[in-house]
Amino acid sequence: MPHIVADVAIPNTTKLLQEGRKRVLRAIEREKKKIDDSLKRYYPEKRKKALKIRKRIEAKFGEAKKHYRMVRARYRGRWRVAIQVFMSFIVMNLKRVVKLLKIGENSLNLALSSG
Repeated sequence: MPHIVADVAIPNTTKLLQEGRKRVLRAIEREKKKIDDSLKRYYPEKRKKALKIRKRIEAKFGEAKKHYRMVRARYRGRWRVAIQVFMSFIVMNLKRVVKLLKIGENSLNLALSSG
């Protein structure tokens, strides 16, 4: 792919640069499409399995964004943001554990009362 070199003295320099960027972006999109098509064609079962896992993970991040203020970072700095994310997911997991324990108690009570 040719590189675009432009000088300030040349008229329409910005136009040339913008067209070059568009060409590069189109080439990248074509390459991505080729890779995606090859994955669909040659590894359909692996792709389906990966998409199922990704769907579950994305759902948890969506829940965190919606209910646990993860749309924006509350603090500045990598460590503080990491702590915010860590604490949010701890809370989500603890709520899930409590829910599973309640379900377990209910099923145990039903089993003991019927027998």
